[in-house]
Amino acid sequence: MSKFYSCFGIISIDPALLERCAMDGKSPKCILVVKVETVFFQCARAIRRSNLWQPVASESLAGIPSPGTMLEALTDAQIDGQQYDHGLGERQRTSLY
Repeated sequence: MSKFYSCFGIISIDPALLERCAMDGKSPKCILVVKVETVFFQCARAIRRSNLWQPVASESLAGIPSPGTMLEALTDAQIDGQQYDHGLGERQRTSLY
């Protein structure tokens, strides 16, 4: 990672916009529409120095709940968090595009 940007936008399900973002014949379910008004460049050195992608730094993330745990809490257990987490990697691999 050599650059890092922060941005704000709106989520859209406009069919015309979704079609413009199709990959391999598959349109996304929603898109983030960003209107750039100001750009702030973040020093990539800070991101690299943080070692976020190194195993030692990743261990400090152990207290952060998994996506499944968060979804289970947000849906009052209508979603099984362990089941969600178990299939997450495969779903991401097969449904990214």
